[in-house]
Amino acid sequence: MVVLPHGTSHQLFDTPDSKCLPGEHVIAAYRSGDSLFGGVNENFDIVCGYFEYDRSWPHPLIKSLPNCIHLHQKERG
Repeated sequence: MVVLPHGTSHQLFDTPDSKCLPGEHVIAAYRSGDSLFGGVNENFDIVCGYFEYDRSWPHPLIKSLPNCIHLHQKERG
């Protein structure tokens, strides 16, 4: 799991030489049922979400978080 608490820009790739697609294109393809990812008989899931908070009120906890928090499967227990 990856959390980007400060809205850090990012890209997702399956391999270093993969073509990067704008998020808007991915969302439009998903909504229209087009498959942009995977090959023949491949199955995968991507789960995305977001949270918002009032940026006009700088909270010390949020401010102290790093730009990227990456939790690995083995760390989740």
